Amino acid sequence: MTYAKAVVSACLLLSLCQCDKVMSALKPAKAPPGPFAYTLRLDMTPAAAARMKEKDYHLNVHAFYYGRAVVPKAANADELNRIQLGYELNPFPADTRAMAMTGEGIDSRLFGQIEDEQPYVLITVYAVNRGNFENDMLTCNNYINQIAEVRKTAAVVRCHLQGEAG
Repeated sequence: MTYAKAVVSACLLLSLCQCDKVMSALKPAKAPPGPFAYTLRLDMTPAAAARMKEKDYHLNVHAFYYGRAVVPKAANADELNRIQLGYELNPFPADTRAMAMTGEGIDSRLFGQIEDEQPYVLITVYAVNRGNFENDMLTCNNYINQIAEVRKTAAVVRCHLQGEAG
């Protein structure tokens, strides 16, 4: 079979099974340009994915940006010695599996107050209904890492239904 025939056959097969949605969900979202942009991937169990579709939910991704205070117990640090650098809240459709996060919530003017001027991100994902109320049917692990590391390899958050082995 020639290359052209193989490509045409693959396209026909994909169009028949409507696999374009599956393929686009598996492709990594390209992180937008910017010094703090990164990619977030969701690893959702099949049962959780099906339930999210049937209940017409969407996902809210909370990204809390912080750094470890240079001075222990700094006046503007919290009880965990973190300096808040910003916050980002992004809604995504329930079938999204790769999200491009901008990191635009980071206030780099505060970098002089944090260790090595390296910001961290704490990511939390929630299922949200049409009325924008959080629902606890979905359990997702939190993700914490330095932005520099997240930019090298995508952050991965795993989600499953309450009561389902995750």
